[in-house]
Amino acid sequence: MINKTKIGIPSRSVEKSQGKEKNDYSTKFDDIFTRLKDAVGAKSDNDLGEALGLRQQTISAARSKKQIPPGWVVEISAKFGVSADWILYGEGPVRRGENQKGHENDGISQIGENDRRKSYIMLKWAKPKVNEAGELFVGNESWEHIFVRNELDKIGTPEKIAVMMMPGNDMFPVIKDKNSILIDTSQTNMVSDYIYAVYISEAFLIRRLTVAGNNIVLSGYNCESVEIPPDEIKILGRVVYWISG
Repeated sequence: MINKTKIGIPSRSVEKSQGKEKNDYSTKFDDIFTRLKDAVGAKSDNDLGEALGLRQQTISAARSKKQIPPGWVVEISAKFGVSADWILYGEGPVRRGENQKGHENDGISQIGENDRRKSYIMLKWAKPKVNEAGELFVGNESWEHIFVRNELDKIGTPEKIAVMMMPGNDMFPVIKDKNSILIDTSQTNMVSDYIYAVYISEAFLIRRLTVAGNNIVLSGYNCESVEIPPDEIKILGRVVYWISG
């Protein structure tokens, strides 16, 4: 089972595409926020804002929403030499390059900075349409959450996963309108009874696909099912995760 507390740092409840487990991230936010302040020696929100070059109102807004912009973690990690693992999870040494046991390097190689950066990934926003190549349209704008690459490896190919707001209530109550959904664009070969992003007759849809003889049944939880031949459907990717708001 995927460890949802390590897949990213959202403050909302998280649901897997094949389950409905939920977690409250308020405690996690408070822990991360405290470690951010500790990393820069801040005694107040205003001190943290000064370290980040931000106004106190911006810090207060993040606290109110219980959402930490990933740029804060990246900037503090780079500027103060603090481990992003420690900021996000409270695990390992506080400073980058420190041996976890506090001893001098005994010949065991440390994780390089480039490798450390590769441990995290920010997903791109996708739109409910196709590009000129007939693939899911993925823009250059990143989502506000940092994800741990190893956790995304468990559900798909991290570099091929994009995030999108659920368009409409066809999958309600399982996936609600404007819920954030993660789509793995590398998974375009259909596996029966999974949820996919599809393109049919110039229409973008999120549907559960099921094999029915020589045809495919497209079904939702709040719409009529449709049965069509396979050559009339373009599979853009599989919905591997969604976040309920």
